[in-house]
Amino acid sequence: MKLSEERLKKLNDLEERIGYKFNDIELLDFAFHHISKVNESKNKNYKSNERLEFLGDAILGAVFAEYFFKKHDEKDEGKLTKLKSMVTCEPSFGYAAEYFDLGDLLIMGKGEAKSGGRKRISTLSDTFEALMASIYLDSSYEVVYELITVKHIGLFMKYLETSSLNYKSILQNYIQRELKEKLTYRLDKSVGPDHDKTFYVTALCGANELEQGVGKNKKQAEQDAAKNSIIKMGIDFE
Repeated sequence: MKLSEERLKKLNDLEERIGYKFNDIELLDFAFHHISKVNESKNKNYKSNERLEFLGDAILGAVFAEYFFKKHDEKDEGKLTKLKSMVTCEPSFGYAAEYFDLGDLLIMGKGEAKSGGRKRISTLSDTFEALMASIYLDSSYEVVYELITVKHIGLFMKYLETSSLNYKSILQNYIQRELKEKLTYRLDKSVGPDHDKTFYVTALCGANELEQGVGKNKKQAEQDAAKNSIIKMGIDFE
C-alpha cells in the first residue's frame, strides 16, 4: 500500500524524534494500525499491530532487564524485578508514547477515534510497544537497546521520578502484574457547595473493593484511595 506524501512526512518527522531511520517505512506505518480500523475495513488483508505489540512487550522487558542488571550490580533479584516492573508498565509506555506524540499517527476506526482513542493510555502504551517491535524487525535488538538505554533513558528515568509517589501508578502496576486484574475507581459521593466540594472515591480491583480515598477533586481522591489501598495491602513502594 503506497503511503501518501502527508503520511510519509509524519512518519519521517517521527523518525527524527526517535532518532532512527527506517529501511522499510511501511513497517513503521504498520505499527500504527489499530485493531478498530481492521474491524471497519473492507479489505480482508488489512492487519492490525497487535502482533507487534506482543513482540514489543517482550523486547522492552528484555531491554530493561539487561539495563538494570548492568547498572545496579548491588541490587538483588527482588529489587531488580521491582525496578523493571515499574518501568515496563502501561503508564510508563503511555508516557513515552505521549512524549513522542504517537497518538497523532494512529490509524483507527472512526468510532474509536471519536471516543478519544488517540489519547487513551492503554492504546498509546500498546502503540509504543508496536513501535519498538517495528524498529527491532527493521534492525536488531542492539539498536532498540541503544535507543532506549542511551538516547532516551532520561525519559524513562524522569517517569520513574515523577511516578515514585504516584500511588495510582504503583497500585495499577502491582494489580496488573501480580493479580492480573483491572484497577478502576468509583466515585461514591461529593459533598459541599460547588466551590468547595469534597470527593469520596473507592479503588476497585476487578469487582473487589479496596480502600476509599478523600480529596478536594476526583484526582486527589483517587490518589488517596490508591495510597490507602497500597498501605492496606502491604505493597512495598519505597
